[in-house]
Amino acid sequence: MKLKQTDNNSRAFKYILTNNRAEDYGEFSRVIENYVSFHKKINEDNFETVQTGLSRLLFVEISLERGKDDPQRIF
Repeated sequence: MKLKQTDNNSRAFKYILTNNRAEDYGEFSRVIENYVSFHKKINEDNFETVQTGLSRLLFVEISLERGKDDPQRIF
């Protein structure tokens, strides 16, 4: 795995997934900050719009050759 969360963010993500209140997490984490921000912005009025947008996301995997491909230029 080439992309890996920091240990703190990994713990924060697991904390949220186990139905704990994000606000009660004891350490600083961008994962917690982002979760709280989205939680405040998503409501019954815009839930379907958000869900539709998420269903349209595409995930792309690109293999690069070390020493040949320039990831900064590609992305």
